[in-house]
Amino acid sequence: MGANCTNIVNANNNIVDDNDQKNIRKKRHNNEQQQQQLLLLNSVDTGQRQSPIDIDTSLVEMNSELNDLKRTKCLKIIYPKLMSNLIIQNTGYGWKLDLPDMVAAKTELIGGPLKGHIYRMWQFHCHWGPNINIGSEHTVNKRSYSAELHFVHWNTSLYNDPEIALH
Repeated sequence: MGANCTNIVNANNNIVDDNDQKNIRKKRHNNEQQQQQLLLLNSVDTGQRQSPIDIDTSLVEMNSELNDLKRTKCLKIIYPKLMSNLIIQNTGYGWKLDLPDMVAAKTELIGGPLKGHIYRMWQFHCHWGPNINIGSEHTVNKRSYSAELHFVHWNTSLYNDPEIALH
């Protein structure tokens, strides 16, 4: 039976064989992961964090200020064309990549609705769920997607350190 000391029995009180027990435990584990993802999706944090959100496309409105032909009010994203010395980490449910300071210093998110504040990228990461129907933190019209990619930025105009800004 290996390291697991408990046996699974069927409706007739017969012990299920090893392969079936492994499959049953795997299904239980996947169901637990799926339930945890559902709890995450259904919870609304009442603090300062903005996650998770549902984008209801029937409520989306065009901001006419964004039609500015001179692009003076557009969001500007500045990233270096080449990033080196990056280490990708497996998180078990996705991956993450923390930017070294020398790379992060070359990134900026400015303009648009940011009211003169300058944001710097700190990390980007991806996460997915146990199946193709669940995994994204955010939803569109209450629909979850299999994975989601986040670009995490912090406000350098208000904070000197990303750890303080993000916690």
